[in-house]
Amino acid sequence: MNFRRGSSREDPEINLIPMIDVLLVLLIFLMVSTTYTRERGLKVQLPEAMTAPVLGQDLPAVYVVIDRQGNIQVGDQGVRDDRGSLTQAMAEAFRSKGKRLVIRADALAAEGRVVTVMDVAQSLGIRQITVQTRDVTH
Repeated sequence: MNFRRGSSREDPEINLIPMIDVLLVLLIFLMVSTTYTRERGLKVQLPEAMTAPVLGQDLPAVYVVIDRQGNIQVGDQGVRDDRGSLTQAMAEAFRSKGKRLVIRADALAAEGRVVTVMDVAQSLGIRQITVQTRDVTH
C-alpha cells in the first residue's frame, strides 16, 4: 500500500533572504548605537614628565585646555580672552560636574595663561588641580 506513488517528493529549501535581512538590521543597529570617542576642541601637544601617578583620579574632573596660541576651552565651551569669562565658565563647570581641575596645556603655551587658569581656580576655591603631561618613562 503505497499512497505516495503518484505524488512527487519535493526537496526542502532554505530561504536565506529573511536571515540576511535580520543580519543587515543588526549591523545597522550596531553601527548606529556604537559610540566613537574622539577628542573635540583644541589640539595640544602635552609636555613630557617623569612623575608618579596622580592621586584622586576617581573624582569627577573639569578639563581646561590651553593651546599654543593661548586659546582656552573649559569643558566643551570656548572662552573669550578675558579673566571674567574664564571665571564664569569655570564656575559653571564646577557647579555642574567638578571636584577636580585638570589643565591640559600645550608644551609651547605661554606660562601666563596656565598661571591665570590656576589663579582663577584658586579664587573659586578649587584645591585639587592637576596639570596633564605625557609620560616619558618606558
